[in-house]
Amino acid sequence: MKKLLVHVGFLFLLSGCFSSDSTMSLLDEEVIAIGISESKGFGGINEDILILIDEQDELDTLMHIIETARKENEIKRTDVQPEFDLLIEYSEVDGTFPTHGLHVIIGMDGEKSILYYIGDETAYVTSEEDTRVMREMLLND
Repeated sequence: MKKLLVHVGFLFLLSGCFSSDSTMSLLDEEVIAIGISESKGFGGINEDILILIDEQDELDTLMHIIETARKENEIKRTDVQPEFDLLIEYSEVDGTFPTHGLHVIIGMDGEKSILYYIGDETAYVTSEEDTRVMREMLLND
């Protein structure tokens, strides 16, 4: 019986590892702002911020969209360039302010959007509703 519980516990932990890889993740630190810039393409991040989001409700909305974007193995990076870069700024950790960079290919109304970590080719896809919300926030649609 004890051996069975150990195996069940191991499978539970293992399933948690797999599920966390299927969505984007952020650091376990407080997000203090998200800078949005016009992307210059894959690879680097444009630090010329057009919009700075630092209101908690808007931060929560964008963080939810990012953390619920699902990995999509069928999507390969193409010639379609990202429209936006997101620079996620965290509170101070060990004397530094860590950041995360993401590329965004924003979908049209009724479509999904694609997010990439800077320097990674793995695509993460949002829902159509999250695309609508991002379009309102980023494009003032």
